[in-house]
Amino acid sequence: MNKSGPVQQTDAAVPPSVRWALAGLIVLYLLLAGTYSVINPLFEAPDEAWHYAFVQHMAQGQPLPVLDPENPGPWAQEGGQPPLYYWLVSRITRWLPASDWQTLLAQNRHADIGSYLPDGNGDAYIHTPAEAWPYRGAALAIHLARLVSVLLGAGSVLCTFLIGRAVWPRRPWLALGGAALLAFNPMFLFISASVSNDNLVTLLCTLAFWLLLRLLKRPPVFGRWLILGTVIGLIALSKISGLAFAAPAGAALLWLTWRRRDAKALFAGAAGLVVGALAVAGWWYLRNWQLYGDPLGLNVFVATIGPRVPPITLWELTAEWQGLVRSFWGVFGWMNVVAPEWFYWLVDGLMLLGLLGLVLRLWTRIIQHRRLSALESIQCILLVGWPSVVFISLVRWTLITPATQGRLLFPAAAPLLLLEAYGLSGLAPRRWQGIPLALAGALLAGLACWAPLAVIRPSYEAPRPLTSVEQEAIPNHLGISYEGRIALIGYQVDRQNVEPGGKLPVTLYWKAEQSETSILSVFVQLVDAGGEVIANRNMLLGGGSLTTPYWTPGVVISQTYLLQVSPAALNPSRAELIVGLYQYYQDNRRLEAFDAVGSSLGDAFVLAEVAIQAKPQGEIYNPVQFELENGIALVGYNLEHSIMAPGDTVHVTLFWRALAPVASDYASFVQVLDSSGSVQGQLHRHLDSSEPGTSQWQVGQIIREDYIFTLAADAPAGAYALDIGMYLPETASNARVVKQDGSLGDNHIVLTHLRVEAK
Repeated sequence: MNKSGPVQQTDAAVPPSVRWALAGLIVLYLLLAGTYSVINPLFEAPDEAWHYAFVQHMAQGQPLPVLDPENPGPWAQEGGQPPLYYWLVSRITRWLPASDWQTLLAQNRHADIGSYLPDGNGDAYIHTPAEAWPYRGAALAIHLARLVSVLLGAGSVLCTFLIGRAVWPRRPWLALGGAALLAFNPMFLFISASVSNDNLVTLLCTLAFWLLLRLLKRPPVFGRWLILGTVIGLIALSKISGLAFAAPAGAALLWLTWRRRDAKALFAGAAGLVVGALAVAGWWYLRNWQLYGDPLGLNVFVATIGPRVPPITLWELTAEWQGLVRSFWGVFGWMNVVAPEWFYWLVDGLMLLGLLGLVLRLWTRIIQHRRLSALESIQCILLVGWPSVVFISLVRWTLITPATQGRLLFPAAAPLLLLEAYGLSGLAPRRWQGIPLALAGALLAGLACWAPLAVIRPSYEAPRPLTSVEQEAIPNHLGISYEGRIALIGYQVDRQNVEPGGKLPVTLYWKAEQSETSILSVFVQLVDAGGEVIANRNMLLGGGSLTTPYWTPGVVISQTYLLQVSPAALNPSRAELIVGLYQYYQDNRRLEAFDAVGSSLGDAFVLAEVAIQAKPQGEIYNPVQFELENGIALVGYNLEHSIMAPGDTVHVTLFWRALAPVASDYASFVQVLDSSGSVQGQLHRHLDSSEPGTSQWQVGQIIREDYIFTLAADAPAGAYALDIGMYLPETASNARVVKQDGSLGDNHIVLTHLRVEAK
């Protein structure tokens, strides 16, 4: 039996210039990550509050949490994570007094989590002077915990360089370039500057990958596999997703066994991996099995975090591809702080250039008939295979629960970015291959320096008090006082009209009339003629960084609210812009507004009127989709006036479409119903005139019908419903609406609402 193994290779010494460059790279990384740690407010990173709750639980010497979906605890689903990271950080931070840590956990219940609107509502938590420098108490402990993560990230950068050295021992600058792409990735810096077990699992996976590559160049003895198995055990004790590293380790073991033609090597390697991993992490998975009946504990983890509802297919998941790629490079906060569009164009272009370089290198090898050696082949398989395994695992996980975040690819970031570096270097002749890589590193370094100052910090800045000169320039001066506590002294609406589905910015100018003890919220709404809210924005007054208890009496601030108008808003029509304050964090009571002479305006002040512009789709206004059981669908409508007086003419247009051949001739009706359900005006079309009946409608044909009738002369003022439907004249039975699940629902359709005002 041929037992000749891989030839041992001696790596070339690293030139002193590269060593100094690597040291400088790590120092620069530490400075940048430290900057991100200081600039990003506490808990404004994905799941950081829950991760720290687990750390603090262990720092207090408490037993490991037991997940209960009905009562998840302050750590939420993170209490089901393997405990190594939390144990490590708790050992380092436990000497700091942090009894006030839960006082920092006041959530901003209005925050936009996982979505972005450019009106500054991204604070997931309320931030107070307790977080300010000089750090003390829990704030100091959390920043120390972040520093531990920063150091773990530095280890990942170093291991990325070592992986590059193992793959390209004669080209240390290529390894340095790959390490730089990781060190200057703004998202990697952001996560490295937060309390998160992602940092430990990324370091350990990168370390394990380097050890695996070294194993390929040396005789596979039990002791070396035992070391790798121990590291894999540490990975499994850091995050469940790290178990996927068993795939590249198994592939490498099978390759070495095949190369040596020695089955004993297979058993020795497998024994080393299994013994090492089980000795470190076996107890944790046995505990899960005993507690939850699942070694991974995923059953209670998913029940706590919540499954994806409704479930989606793999094809539907592709719609989240852009978000995945962008969040690999820089979507900050709780996935709600984004960079300008040009930032993503730059990093996308960088990735595409690296891919192009890889294709060019592959093509050059093909035309030059240069074959890969056995060692190069397995290295390529691992460099591509490990990121592929992580990506497939992530896809599987995101099909179970929403988790399409690029940071979850970081355990495989080292081989990914080393391949990127290799591809970039292939864009230039051999003599100049370092130039595109250096330019890419410089570009990312610039973006990494720019992001915390230009993207992250502005997203959490407190509103700036207006100067006296700025106060004099406030447009549309008002004298509205909310119970003598807060005054609305002016407003600005950027435009007087907006389309359905459009955005309307509204700026309000607020003044503190006295010291405030309550956290107040503001609501800004667009309300249509029938009283339906077609746009609604709720935010903390002053935002998450300047809540009302921290206002100085007499201070004036401005705050902008971006109203997203419902795509189904009736158009054309008019809507009222309504503003109010309420005590959301106490009793939810709305504050009463008073004008300058002390007259009550109620608890919602009508600021202005806004026109809802017509937005036709072809010839159909207000597109809708209501399918009836007779095979006819209502696909659009128009109401000429949404505000009218008793005795006025009502003009409604309906757009019908035949979805299938209709067996009978149906009649249709439009009626206006008051709040008690009484008919205050109606019209029935029996379709028995010269017009073709519904049985003659062609499939796919759109039929327009106008309904003109008079509103009752004694119709009382108030909100009315516009009600429509179809029925068989012979039986007077209404056709019922087909619901999304195929079952039958109501036998009429409430299209919209209108308002009747006294003459």
